[in-house]
Parts: sequence; structure tokens; C-alpha cells
Amino acid sequence: MIGDSNAANPGRCITSEKLIIEKSIEIFCKKGYSATNMEDIAKAANLSRSPLYYHFKNKQVLFTTAFSKCCDDVEQITKDIFMQDINVFDKFEMELAALMENGLYAVERMRNDVRTQPVDLAEAYTRYINHRKYLRIIKVDSVENAIECGALRKNCSAKDFVDMGFIFYRGLMAESVLWANPKNRDRISALLALFINMLRTQYQA
Repeated sequence: MIGDSNAANPGRCITSEKLIIEKSIEIFCKKGYSATNMEDIAKAANLSRSPLYYHFKNKQVLFTTAFSKCCDDVEQITKDIFMQDINVFDKFEMELAALMENGLYAVERMRNDVRTQPVDLAEAYTRYINHRKYLRIIKVDSVENAIECGALRKNCSAKDFVDMGFIFYRGLMAESVLWANPKNRDRISALLALFINMLRTQYQA
């Protein structure tokens, strides 16, 4: 039985669960929650449906787990960068570049399902709200510290500064599919540099 086999081989159990999550993210981003079924994910992972239901009792639970994994990845990248002792402009530029390089646009792709189906995906919706709050706190604190240190103008609004970053982030994520093509990277990198220069012009002390 699947349950007995996985129990006897915990390494195999963890590996299959990780694979299922990775493939589910790909499928959910491509097809959306409603159009995806467990058979799609099993096929993508080259597994039967039994291992899927061993780890996840239904599609809703799998989506929530996958979405939470995406949020965790983004939060870790943001935390690692914003804890560094560098200027705030470099932090924003490094974070956006890192998200593009690592293809971590899944949160923005999957959030559409989360926002349009807040009842069916209640747990994922709560995770998304907490995700946004977490990122905002880290970034607002960083901007406020830069204002106090004199790196940014005193009349700079930390919330406005961060909101501009979120708006650009969403637009950048829409371009993330193009990032896979090396020919597009220079243009997208140039857009990112232009945005950061605009922030410098507007807010740098």
C-alpha cells in the first residue's frame, strides 16, 4: 500500500511531497485553480493519484500548501535582503531582481484565484493577507530607518515609497514570463534600473 511504503521510506515520502508541490505550482499558475484537477498534477509529477491523496486530501489543501510555499520563498528572499546593511534603494532593486531571477512570480499568479475565491480558498486568502502585511512591515521599517538616518528626505512617506514598490512589483511580475528569454532580460533590467532611479530622484536626501 502507498501509506505503508511511504511510512517505511520517509525520505521517499518527503521527496514525493516536494515534487507534488513543485508541479502543482506550475499547473496552478498555468491553468488556474478552477481549471486544474488532481489528475493534471499527478500527470505532471509522473505519479499515480494515490501519492497525491496520501499527502493532500483534496485540491484545496494542495493549493493552499503550494501557495504558502510560494509566500515563504518570497518572504525569505525579502527578509535576507532587507536585513543587509546597504542603502534602501539597493534593497528594493536587489529584491526585485532576485524575485525575477528565481522565477518567484507564482504568488502574483496564484493570488488571482485566492482573491476571487476567498470562501473556497479561505486559508490561502488569510495566508495572502498575512504575506502582504509581513512584506509591508519589513519594507516600511527599512524606509523609516532610512528617513531617520538622513538617507531619505524628511518629507518622504514610507508608506507611499513602499506602495510604489508594490505597484512596480506587480507590473514586473507580469513580465516575468519574458525573463526566461535572455533577449528580454536587458530590457526588463533597464526598466528596473529606471524605476529605482525615479525613486532616488524623488526621495534621496
